[in-house]
Amino acid sequence: MNTIKKIFFSAFCLILSMLQITKANNGTTKIAYANLEYIMNQLPEAKKIEKEIKDLEKKYKKEIEEKIKIFQEKIKIFQKEYEKMKEETKKTKQQELQKIQKDIEALEQKSQSSITKKQMDLVKPLYDKINKTIQTIAKAHKYSIVLSENLGGMPIVLHSDEKTNISNLVLKKMGVSNPVKK
Repeated sequence: MNTIKKIFFSAFCLILSMLQITKANNGTTKIAYANLEYIMNQLPEAKKIEKEIKDLEKKYKKEIEEKIKIFQEKIKIFQKEYEKMKEETKKTKQQELQKIQKDIEALEQKSQSSITKKQMDLVKPLYDKINKTIQTIAKAHKYSIVLSENLGGMPIVLHSDEKTNISNLVLKKMGVSNPVKK
């Protein structure tokens, strides 16, 4: 909880500093905000990215499920034949099962990091494109500061006039003609 307070306090101080610098420079401060999540969800590219990530998740899920099925079959066989096995064979089979289990865990970790990396690789160019569009709009409309409406699910803009929301301007500039209202 302390970390969250520090982050909000730091963000508040940063915004306050930017306002003071801007005000000192030209006497006026024009501020807007945008909802990046809303913008992202409206873009056709985001839907393609989402599908690609879901397909990758399905591929890994299927591969993991196949390995788990093989693992479970080997456990059944091991349990069925356990009483008849020599001590040395039991030990070898147990080690074999432990290795398969570790392989499954490693595959699960690999799949998660691979999915995360792929998602970041696909999303970064789109965020860069959104940011470039926001920069263009900010310059064209002479906004001193453009804030994100939220950051990681936490609100950054606690109160604002809807007139200062440039999310639909960004979408229009990016070619999305009829965005779904949030």
